[in-house]
Amino acid sequence: MLWPLGPRVRVGIETLVGSSYPGSDTDSLFQGTGITAEYQTTGTWFAAVGVQAGGMVASASQSSEVDALRAGVHYKESGYFLAPQVGVARRLGRFDLRVIAKPVWHFGGEGLDAFDSFYAGISVARISR
Repeated sequence: MLWPLGPRVRVGIETLVGSSYPGSDTDSLFQGTGITAEYQTTGTWFAAVGVQAGGMVASASQSSEVDALRAGVHYKESGYFLAPQVGVARRLGRFDLRVIAKPVWHFGGEGLDAFDSFYAGISVARISR
């Protein structure tokens, strides 16, 4: 959720969640919550840039089953993340429709850089005024 801090700047708290592809050999998950700051240009069509930073927990496991014997490994670590974001959007009344790109970097714990990722997608947000 972002709150306006002037006509072009918004700040707030957001969650960030990522997981592995379904059906992959390894199951991985990270969850984070952090503070977000964003700058927007004005107009019906606009650009937005921002950054999110906070704490996170990551886990991964891999298991296999051979002759009814199940074996596996598990990893769990906590640390921090940093996620700059850029987007192009269209304002529709009290809503924003955005196309976004967001790399997510993890650090602060052993092996967390393996969870670094990149997101691209579409978001819809209700604007608080």
